[in-house]
Amino acid sequence: MTTIKQNPLVEQLLVASDPPSNPENATVLATWRYGVGRAVAFTTDAGYQWAKPWYNSPAYEKLFSQIIRFSMRPVTQDANFSVGADLRDGKVRVVVTALDAADNRINFLNITGRGISPDLSGFDLNLSQVAPGRYEGEFPAEQSGNYLFTLFPGEGYERLTAGISVPYSSEYTDRTTNLSLLESLSQFRPAGGVPGVQSNVSFVSDSMDDLLKLNPFRPDLKQAISTQAMWPMMLVITAVVFFTDVLLRRVAIRFDWIPALLKSAIARMRGAPIAAAQASIDRLKSRK
Repeated sequence: MTTIKQNPLVEQLLVASDPPSNPENATVLATWRYGVGRAVAFTTDAGYQWAKPWYNSPAYEKLFSQIIRFSMRPVTQDANFSVGADLRDGKVRVVVTALDAADNRINFLNITGRGISPDLSGFDLNLSQVAPGRYEGEFPAEQSGNYLFTLFPGEGYERLTAGISVPYSSEYTDRTTNLSLLESLSQFRPAGGVPGVQSNVSFVSDSMDDLLKLNPFRPDLKQAISTQAMWPMMLVITAVVFFTDVLLRRVAIRFDWIPALLKSAIARMRGAPIAAAQASIDRLKSRK
């Protein structure tokens, strides 16, 4: 009497053609994975008593050799795979780093996978290469619980198994009031004031009137004063004063050109002729 294990990792390969009254006892061949190992359950004999028609089957000779080969540790290429998974924004990102025996990055792998959600439903997982020897893929994690997934790096490499636990939302966290911390905080004495008072009124509808009588604001506390370095502002003021002093002592600034400019602009607006050349010559002679 055997029953199939209630686990989504179990693969039911053969069932009896004449099942018993309970269908759960009809399994003849089943396999499943536990950690990095494999297990095979063969629930009948080799054909001497219960399975005589198998002698005439072309699959009889392959059956036991394939079962043993499946259960053995596979002969794979020397490689070092590291699998990591992290949860971010409701999605699980799976990162695989592939290195060979000489710690060289393995590129151009076609990594696929299959995962199981907390509700025991399956999903596919495809990874793409994003850097030398680095492969990434993601899947949505809308449920809380454990997600298990198996990755297949390709021919010649052993499959990779990993998982991640998605916690419940923080709003469901059972948190209690830290009364000892509140009491220690209320006992601090501010500068120029008195220690605080811890309210013991319950937050219930019958105590709302007592809560409204409490005033959490304390106007009698001393005003907080802070200092700030003023050397940056003084440096800027000194630089401006120094530049202005040099400008006034070394540069002669005259404004006698403004009336001439205004007079010329008014003449242009009226259309009157301007004797600019003679005026300039007379001005040069007077300066000389």
